[in-house]
Amino acid sequence: MDGDELKKRRIEIRLFLAIRQAMEDAQLPIEYVKRLADPDFLREIGEVCDGQKEIARVDSMIDLDLDPGLLPLPSDWTCIGNQRFGKWIWNPDQLELYVSETQQNGRQVRGDKLVKWLKSRRTMNASLLDWLRRHPCRLPKTWSEWLETGTIFFLGTSYRDHDGHPCVRYLCLNQNGKPIWNYRKLRDYWKKNDAIVLMIP
Repeated sequence: MDGDELKKRRIEIRLFLAIRQAMEDAQLPIEYVKRLADPDFLREIGEVCDGQKEIARVDSMIDLDLDPGLLPLPSDWTCIGNQRFGKWIWNPDQLELYVSETQQNGRQVRGDKLVKWLKSRRTMNASLLDWLRRHPCRLPKTWSEWLETGTIFFLGTSYRDHDGHPCVRYLCLNQNGKPIWNYRKLRDYWKKNDAIVLMIP
């Protein structure tokens, strides 16, 4: 390694240590450093620094009465069910990530059976899923850790896909660690790392 390369490495190390110290001083989780590897995130930071954008406080009020038809879905999908909860202030302490005992014991469960089991519970709808995708900073640490190896389902909104099969959407991470949505047919199976968001009674 020549002198210029060594100097460059030392600068990079000092920069990383400075960022880590700043995050500790701000009492932010060290996991947030991962977001600095996201080009889109860095581009937005640059636009804020250049005065092209402003930082605004994220609104904690979520409209859980939104028409599912307004959500960004494939044009050949139809909504066949949606539990409405009115306007709700984001409070993850009122929610739980539910995994059935059957799943915890290592056995798989069909989605339509889980829907029947949870018929009397308040299963959160897809409006919350899309709000969390827009505001990933609001994901609780436990949810973010769960998403590293699992998925989080929102059974409160159900659809019929292009093949006519009932399905539901879930939150997961893409290869870059960014929250995205996908879907699963209710005739398919849920494993032990497939959680469902419920309102705590």
